[in-house]
Amino acid sequence: MMKGLFFMIVVPSLLGMLLNQWTQGGIKEKWSGRLGPFSKICMGIVVAINSSVIAPYLRDLNAGLLGLAAFVLALASLGYMLGWLVAKLMRWDRDVVVALTFNSGMRNISAGAVLAVAYFPPPVAIPVVLGMLFQQSLASLFGYLLNRRYALKRDMPELTMNGVKQV
Repeated sequence: MMKGLFFMIVVPSLLGMLLNQWTQGGIKEKWSGRLGPFSKICMGIVVAINSSVIAPYLRDLNAGLLGLAAFVLALASLGYMLGWLVAKLMRWDRDVVVALTFNSGMRNISAGAVLAVAYFPPPVAIPVVLGMLFQQSLASLFGYLLNRRYALKRDMPELTMNGVKQV
């Protein structure tokens, strides 16, 4: 399993960092647009393969499966909400709030799905695949909410009372 993780995560990460450093960031500008569609197709293939392994376990919807889905949804949502809450409580700037929100909510769940399918019985992959399905929708939802929150604040005039800005 460690050998698989090394070649699946460590080697590509090191290669990407080396290429970025070598080209002084130019590789991203040159190749991200060209490889974007390919990466989306590959992500779809990974989701399809991992989902097909657990498909027999999803045929019979029961209370346990629905409860598991609700728990995974709540857990994934909690990451985004805690990141947003901590950033707001610390009164950090908008860019830090956005970064912390997404860094708290996003996970490399595709790697988790691959590992679950490769090294464990198929039912172990159910929560991971459910998390993969919820994660992208939650990222879109929280992106919308953050955009709406800061767009409204940007468009509103600053309220002042006796020359003091009210927050």
